This record gives sequence, structure tokens and C-alpha cells, in this order.
Amino acid sequence: MTSYAGGDLNNWPHLERCVFGKLGLIIMSMGVVGCLLLGYRQQRLSAVHEMVQAQRAMLRHSTELAKVRAEIALHSSPQQIGRLAALKLGPMVVLGKPGEQLDGQGRAIVADTADRQGEDGEPLAPR
Repeated sequence: MTSYAGGDLNNWPHLERCVFGKLGLIIMSMGVVGCLLLGYRQQRLSAVHEMVQAQRAMLRHSTELAKVRAEIALHSSPQQIGRLAALKLGPMVVLGKPGEQLDGQGRAIVADTADRQGEDGEPLAPR
């Protein structure tokens, strides 16, 4: 007769209940893990969907902004803007000395700063 820690191996009903209980627990555990994985997958899909919707909205707004800018450019000219600004802000003047070239930010382009002086009479440092 063979025996195990729980008793005699010929006592199958007890051993059978134990195996079926463990098998049932394993099956239930796998079901719970499967449900958790499906939930995680659904959250990822939802996040991707929201990201795509946001990108589409940004594209729509960008397209609409480009249309509005084109419409404004079509119906206005620099002279009109200058006249409107002069009404509200006073006359517009060019910053810098006559004949100086300006960069894109309105600053004078200077080849050599050694001959230029600041307000205190000191030579300006190179940029």
C-alpha cells in the first residue's frame, strides 16, 4: 500500500476533491488574469483613440487658422495696417538711422562695432 502525507492513496475521493479544487482555482485565476489583461488593453485603445481625436482636432484648427490668415491677408495691405495703427498709436517710424539695414527683429546690422559708441561715449562691445 502506498501512502502520502494526507493518508492512503487508495482514498481517491479526498485526493480527487483536492485536485479538482486546485484545477478550479487555476482556471479561475487564469480567468481573472485574462479579464485584467483585457481591461488593460481596453484602456490603451481608449488612450490611443483620444490621442487621435486630439490630433484631428489640432489639424482642423490649424487648417481653419490658415484659412483665416489667408482671408486677412487677402483683405488687408501694409498701407492699410499702417493707417489703422497711426489712428490708434500715432505715426509709425523706422527704428534706427536712415540708411541702416535692419535684421528681422528691427535691430541695425553693423559690420564693425569698433567705431560705434554707446550713450556714455564708450565703444560698444561686439555682439
